[in-house]
Amino acid sequence: MNIPSIISALIRGGTLSNNSKDWKQQLQKSGLSLENRIARELDTLKIKYIPEVEYERLNPEGIVIKPSFDYLGDNIIEDLSNEHPKDLYFRFIIECEQRFETVKWLFRPQQRSDTFRDSEIILSYNLQAILTSVWQEMNTDNLACRGIEVGANVNEKGVEHAISQVVYAIPYYLLATSDAIDKAEKIKWQRGAVYFLVPVVVTTSKLYQLYADWDEKYRDANNPEDVGKEMPYIIYVEEPWLDLRNHWAWVLNKKRRQLMLERGAGMELGINPFVNNYLTGNWKSWKYCIVVNIDYFSKFITDYMELYRRCYGVFVNRSP
Repeated sequence: MNIPSIISALIRGGTLSNNSKDWKQQLQKSGLSLENRIARELDTLKIKYIPEVEYERLNPEGIVIKPSFDYLGDNIIEDLSNEHPKDLYFRFIIECEQRFETVKWLFRPQQRSDTFRDSEIILSYNLQAILTSVWQEMNTDNLACRGIEVGANVNEKGVEHAISQVVYAIPYYLLATSDAIDKAEKIKWQRGAVYFLVPVVVTTSKLYQLYADWDEKYRDANNPEDVGKEMPYIIYVEEPWLDLRNHWAWVLNKKRRQLMLERGAGMELGINPFVNNYLTGNWKSWKYCIVVNIDYFSKFITDYMELYRRCYGVFVNRSP
């Protein structure tokens, strides 16, 4: 996200309209209030974060550009059990999307419920057992794909753009996790550490999952409630674009070139095998992120970490 135009105007010595409605709308449109609220909620959750994080990708013309997302948050749940501890590492890639109150986001339901198990980004030696355990407790009614923005003052590409901001950042943080495992975290990995990479889009828009027969109802519908169910969050899972697959390959090849320069040709590159599976396409690499309404953000983050803590059997209080 670029520096909001309202702030740019102030830096350049510009002025805001004296009309109270105009300046409030400009401030709301800037997204600053949502970003500030998310920062306060991350503080309350005791999640450490870095604001405004850049990464690189190629645009359609093949030129390197530097998009960014709003927050990179990290949290650790340390297993205090006496035997076979399993520390859980959560990394949240967060993009904030502020919209006017009239704007709503509608999503088509994802019919293939197995896609969730093929999309979660978890690094662990016992991955299948983990997903099976979580799958039994996760509410997959929230699975959806293909979102659109409706209402006044909409951005037709708004949903797609917001999701792109986080999903294109994923390979960089998979590689960062690989570096951590390869270096300082090796001991914790061997003792059973598990790493989660969670891309999240937070929005002020209300979220709706369209009913299975929405195509038969929408002509006579008066509002989104007639064709869909309001949801606190959406698990967005979709087949990745070809451009996204190419991006993953580009990031991995760039990392390999860097490692070859540092370590020499023929040397072990040190990319964790689980990370390599994601980046080389052995993993199905679905386009995956969580889209959550701001009023549910803190609860979602808390419930998400608690779900995995419970499914892993991680103890947060040391047993006697």
